[in-house]
Amino acid sequence: FYKNGFMPTKDIISSNQIEWVTNMFLLIKSPTNSAIGRYDGKNIVKLNYQDYHPYGITPKNIGQKMIVEALMESTERAPLVIIKGGAGTGKTYQSLAAALEQTLLASPKVYSQILVSSPTQTVGQERLGFLPGEIEDKFNPHLGGIMDNVKILCQSRKIDNKNSKHTQKSLFDNGTIQVQPIGFLRGRTIVNSFFIIDETQNISPDDIKSIVTRIGEGSKFIFLGDPTQIDNPSLNERYNGLVYLSERMKN
Repeated sequence: FYKNGFMPTKDIISSNQIEWVTNMFLLIKSPTNSAIGRYDGKNIVKLNYQDYHPYGITPKNIGQKMIVEALMESTERAPLVIIKGGAGTGKTYQSLAAALEQTLLASPKVYSQILVSSPTQTVGQERLGFLPGEIEDKFNPHLGGIMDNVKILCQSRKIDNKNSKHTQKSLFDNGTIQVQPIGFLRGRTIVNSFFIIDETQNISPDDIKSIVTRIGEGSKFIFLGDPTQIDNPSLNERYNGLVYLSERMKN
């Protein structure tokens, strides 16, 4: 598999019992070894970024290696990435690491900016208007997970590289990372951006279609979420933007 760079699906035992979906990841096992692959529509191919460490971060398991592969692939091959998983599986952390790697460290840099967003649905059903201040002041409390992970990544980078001057505050102040409220996307075309949308399970299927159609040239959209954690009373584990998007985008 590694020598040739690919493997025909017929080499997999009981391959005719597998629902082969383009871009599905596989853990291939033999009696003596194992490998991670991706089905490209014809063959199972090896990963291009299996041993990659975006922003100095090491993937901790097979699932995170698959995440890194999707996040680091070019916008031509993977403009849309959907990551479903429970709390603590590294969805936001790995996404931000890949975003910072390609926006700050790549030469030439792949993206001009990182956009972050999250639905403003809360457990208490409050609306944005109840918070004081400008739109970013109102929106930032809904980005707690993203903010925490940016801070951790910057601190880790500073420990590994004492010359690193990036902090959570500087990345937001200089516009490298920008907050993008979902409600203000209508009419926009997002170009040359790495756009992370968190908590996608709390977005309706109708709204998710509006967001996806904002993708412009050179942009990569990342949808993160856990279908079991629904705060929006009009949605459920089976009917939500995250599940709708992943099912509609198969193949």
